[in-house]
Order: sequence, then C-alpha cells, then structure tokens
Amino acid sequence: MEGLKEALVIDWEELKDVKHLPSADEIKELAEVAFNHTLAFCNENKHALSNLLSSNGDMQFYQMIIEVANNHLMREFHICLGI
Repeated sequence: MEGLKEALVIDWEELKDVKHLPSADEIKELAEVAFNHTLAFCNENKHALSNLLSSNGDMQFYQMIIEVANNHLMREFHICLGI
C-alpha cells in the first residue's frame, strides 16, 4: 500500500500545476503522463496484486486500494481548492 501511495503522490505532481479547467485536448495531454508511476507500480507488482485480488486473496484488499486512492484524491483536491 505504501508503494501505491508513493506512486500517487508522484503522479499528482504532474497535475497540481494546472490552475484552470483544462480543455479536452489538454486533458488528453495530461492523461498521457498523469498516472504513469501508478500504472508502473501496478505493472511491477502485478503478480502480487493479482494474488491479493483473487478469490483466494485478501477480501478487503480491493477496498483498501479504493480507500487509499479516494483519500489521496480528496486531500489533493482540498489543497488545490484551499479548503
């Protein structure tokens, strides 16, 4: 989970300088690099993740991933919005 958190933080750095509502073209450009570290982390750990997410794995692992991602995004949005 720590590796996932670190990848999300690195990827957010790519997006946090956007201070306006991006156009459709800008969104496409941002999406090309937005989650490269997170996807690389998942790819590097795909066997462990696959095992943990399988029917024989940890039943709460999927929910833990969702919680980490949601918490990270909410924290970053609050920072961006000054809340």
